[in-house]
Amino acid sequence: MTNDNTASNLSLADLQEWADIRVARGEWSKSERNRLLGALEALMAVLIEDEPSDLGYVLENLDSIRLRWVTGGNKNPATGQTYQGRAKRVLETFVTYKLTGKMPARKTPAPHKPKSKAKVTAVVSAPTPASGLDDLRSFPLEGDGRDIRYVFPRDAKQVELRRFYFHLCTLAVDFDPAEFQTL
Repeated sequence: MTNDNTASNLSLADLQEWADIRVARGEWSKSERNRLLGALEALMAVLIEDEPSDLGYVLENLDSIRLRWVTGGNKNPATGQTYQGRAKRVLETFVTYKLTGKMPARKTPAPHKPKSKAKVTAVVSAPTPASGLDDLRSFPLEGDGRDIRYVFPRDAKQVELRRFYFHLCTLAVDFDPAEFQTL
């Protein structure tokens, strides 16, 4: 590793070596190392040849590097955000360690709260005559008096209603794509 411990003199190779030591000491799991470094390496892949690739530059420009990764590679923006968070975490941890000689305190994750399934209820307002919609309609479901209420535009075409039918099928609690058949 380099003798000068400023972030601008630290390389990805320095970080990889340091991460491997963390794994060897049992401070990180191999999957954690791969997840953190994989995100950083993916983002750094957009750096061009004459652009600095030291970790100080990367940390300073992480947001614009993420944007370049997302737009240049037509990647999912949510994945870009995740990768940026991982890269920032590992870069800040490494730079702090190199500058102070101490590992930053590890944050204890908050306990997971079980997700409750929220009931979705549709609020249907009465259509106005000027809205171009027919009256509110109702379709009875099997058993216990449940029904679906809906309003369609007067000029709805069959192809549009077919798309809506397929969408409704995917909302069923017993929907199975393998058994789903089209019209």
